[in-house]
Order: sequence, then C-alpha cells, then structure tokens
Amino acid sequence: MIAGGAALYLATSSAISLWTIILAYMGCIVLAGSIRYHQTVLMHHAAHGMLFKSKPGMDSDHPTQAGQHGKDPRNLRYASIASCMFLLPSPEDYHEEHIAAHHKTLRIFATTADPDAAFLLGLGFIPGTSVAKQRWLLLRTLLSPRLHARMAWQRICSAGRPSMARKIGVMTTLSMLLLLILLEPAFGAMLTFALFPVVHCAALFQFTTEHLWFSPMLPGESANCRAARLSHARFSCDPTPSSRLGWIRWWARLLTLHLTMRVLALNGDLPQHDMHHLRPNADFQKLGALRWELYDNDIETREYWGYGAVLTAVMQHIEEAGK
Repeated sequence: MIAGGAALYLATSSAISLWTIILAYMGCIVLAGSIRYHQTVLMHHAAHGMLFKSKPGMDSDHPTQAGQHGKDPRNLRYASIASCMFLLPSPEDYHEEHIAAHHKTLRIFATTADPDAAFLLGLGFIPGTSVAKQRWLLLRTLLSPRLHARMAWQRICSAGRPSMARKIGVMTTLSMLLLLILLEPAFGAMLTFALFPVVHCAALFQFTTEHLWFSPMLPGESANCRAARLSHARFSCDPTPSSRLGWIRWWARLLTLHLTMRVLALNGDLPQHDMHHLRPNADFQKLGALRWELYDNDIETREYWGYGAVLTAVMQHIEEAGK
C-alpha cells in the first residue's frame, strides 16, 4: 500500500509524461489490489476464524462474535479495523453474505439465491445472455458512474454498522481523505479514484469469474461434487510458446494483462479459491500443498490459465444456463 501510494504521489507531483502515466497506472493497481487483499484474503479468512487461532484457554467474551469469527477475538477486531480504514463491508455484513449464505447450503451455493450470484444478476448477467452481450455488459458496468457511486455509498454505510465506534472510524477515514483532497488536490483525487472506482472494478473482475454461476442442483449431488463442479482455479500466464515471436508476446502479456490481474483482482489465494471450497477448514496458506495431494491421487481439478480464458468459460456457462 505504501508503494502504491508513493507511486501515485510521484505521478501527481510532476508534469505529465509517459513515466507519470506509468506510475499512475501502477500506483492505482497496487493500491487497489492491496485494499482488495484485505477484503478477499485477510477479512475473508478472519470471517472463517482462520486468520488468528486461539491458544489453549483463549476465547472471546462475546459468544455470538466468537461464532462468527472463530474463538479468537482478534479475527473480529482486525476485520472491524480494516473495514473502517478502507471502507469495506462490516464484519457482520460480510459474515452474513459469505458464511451464512455463500457457504451455508448446497441449495444456495452458486444459485440465484447466492448473494454473490445475485449481485451479478442485478447487474444484468441473466442466464441465457449471449457471451458477446455479457462482454458488452461488463464493459458498460465497469464504466458506469452510477454503479460506482452506489457501490461507494453501500461500502460507507456498511463499514459504519453497527456501533458508534465504527461510525466514528468511518467518519475519520472520510475526513482524512477530504483533508488530503483540499491540501493535495491531484494526489487526493487519484487516491480517491483508486479507493473507489478501481477497487470496484477489481471486485467485478473477481466476481464474474469466481464460480460457474446460476447452476441448479443435480439429483443426488454431494457437497464435494457440487463444489468441484462449480469451482475452478484461475492461474496466470499463457502456455509456453514455441517461437521467438511467441516468447515476445508471452512476456508482453505476462507483464501487462496477467500481472495486472494477479495484483488487482486475483490476489492472495484467489487463484486457488476452488481449494477453499473443497477444503473450507484448511489453512489458506497450505492450499497449494492440498492441490498437489489431489494431483498425487489422480484427482482432476478444473484449471484456467489467463483471465480471458476463465472469463470466457464462465460467460459461456451463463449463456448455456438459460437453455
């Protein structure tokens, strides 16, 4: 986050040139990706009670809070602080949407009742929509000022719930941001742009490719089978080329498209989010080792390489879901 902020400051403190544009781009991507990392990795596993783990004899003084974020109260404390500092969904809202609904039951997971899928449904990603129309819809959504304003307002309202201390924390963050805009208009505006629109774009890139959405239940389908059927890995890079020109293209895509998506939208353990659904109680730092165990036992997992490949696969599934 410091590196991203420094890049933005350098970009806005000098005359416009190619280097300032590059610095502004890198700063926005790194800063927004860092904020998303707090939500999609740290707050996510705090909600599962996996970020901090209690030592023997250590427990929360609040049973309901312990049930939401594990036995170690540091999970809830961290999530509360991160929510106020970066204007992210409150721990309670996050738990309700992710744990109580997304993970709750097979009758909700990846169906229209899943809050994550419902979010996409509300944007117009309706089962049966053609891939071409979905691509246009995604582009239009990414560039919609109304959507960004609505998402920003929802984030601010959620972060301030449910206590007065949270509201004070959110107001402090907003006041500091406003003060920065008044003292350093260019830097403050760029920071606000990274904090809101770029973060929202990262969320859209993540949600649209997370699962094979809008999938009905299959007769006799088990929890593991359904999780495996609708989840997949999202790795970066292209297949290795066979020509010199191919290697030039490979490196160009790696340092632009793939690196951008890895930092901005698919950061942390998100490339192996399928393993989280297959082993929800496993240590998120060991998901790679768990995948190798599946390989060793000749268990196949669905893997896509490159954001374009997984986006096309998910959109094709949404198109076919309406038939």
